[in-house]
Amino acid sequence: MSGGNRAAKARRMEEAIHGSIAACNTGDADAIAAFFAPGAVHYSPGYGSPAHGGHAIGALFARLVQASASRWSIDQILCDAGRDWAIAEWAERLRTRYCSRSTGSGSGFSGAAESRERCGRC
Repeated sequence: MSGGNRAAKARRMEEAIHGSIAACNTGDADAIAAFFAPGAVHYSPGYGSPAHGGHAIGALFARLVQASASRWSIDQILCDAGRDWAIAEWAERLRTRYCSRSTGSGSGFSGAAESRERCGRC
């Protein structure tokens, strides 16, 4: 693969990762599912068993958005287009509303993890 083709493929990989995170932030299960191959598996420690397939992965993220107003952002992406490999470091922010002595503005929690998934669109 030539340098120009490799750079273009890396850009497509990055665009797919950004698109999948944007879809997750909408909470739209179908939009999220569109970013995953039928055989994709998402492991999310703390959220139960792995989600198998795009529809299950989309449903998982939709539940997280609805239950806790989760939002994700990307800290960095590393791509190796020659090996069809990409890794993203991301942060999840939760918004929790309190009902006792609160203004309702919420509180945040953030953390980061690395995810290695082949989306099927790159």
